[in-house]
Amino acid sequence: MTKKITLVLFIFSLISCNTKNQINPDNYIELVYFKDKNDNKILSRIQSQIKNSNDSIGTFINGHKPRFGYFLLNKLELNTDSLKQLYPDTIAIKKIFLKQINEKQFLSNFSKLALENQEHESYSVDEIIKVASRFFVVVVNSRNEFRLKICGGGNEFQDLNAIKDISLLEALTYEAIISAFEKKKNERPKFISNARIYFSDIIKNPDSLSNSILLESAKNNLYKMMEKDKSLRLFISNYLTDNSDNLPFEIKK
Repeated sequence: MTKKITLVLFIFSLISCNTKNQINPDNYIELVYFKDKNDNKILSRIQSQIKNSNDSIGTFINGHKPRFGYFLLNKLELNTDSLKQLYPDTIAIKKIFLKQINEKQFLSNFSKLALENQEHESYSVDEIIKVASRFFVVVVNSRNEFRLKICGGGNEFQDLNAIKDISLLEALTYEAIISAFEKKKNERPKFISNARIYFSDIIKNPDSLSNSILLESAKNNLYKMMEKDKSLRLFISNYLTDNSDNLPFEIKK
């Protein structure tokens, strides 16, 4: 009898530990339906967003919206076009949505980001800066002109994620870089102006505008320059130090 009780307690403790490390994402993420401006019966788009939850976890999430907003936008694999086709069957849509936000990797990272999963990965400063550098990207616009985008989408992390899950690094470095633009122009860190100088130097050859190989080369050159940029490294390091009490990962010494 004693052995049975011990076994039950052991199993219960395992379940409790696993549950403690995860949160219920449905309490903090919701779907929002946007109707067509000209016809209220037509759905224009669906998107996920952070709920205004008032518990301790919700308060933390809402106090760090940039990192969570980035994470939802880039890591929640919702096929919104397929979901729109199901409308107005919101029950069917919600069922698919709940399945996605409870997917193992998404839920684990979301829980870590909310500081509710204490199984922290460790990353070196070089790994963190490599991720940060990818938020500075060269693109070609509709007029076939090179443009510099900072934290504006089109960022490439597939190769880095293939080696190691860097989702949390993406969210935190995104938040750090975005915070630099909240400062007055004359107080912004030098890496912003440096990025524009590097970009101008890279695209001096106009023949590269229509050449996809040279575009890829321009992207990689800018990534390398930003990786080596001392101002970016210092800013990211200081930001992580200032937020050391709310990081979802550890930094290797």
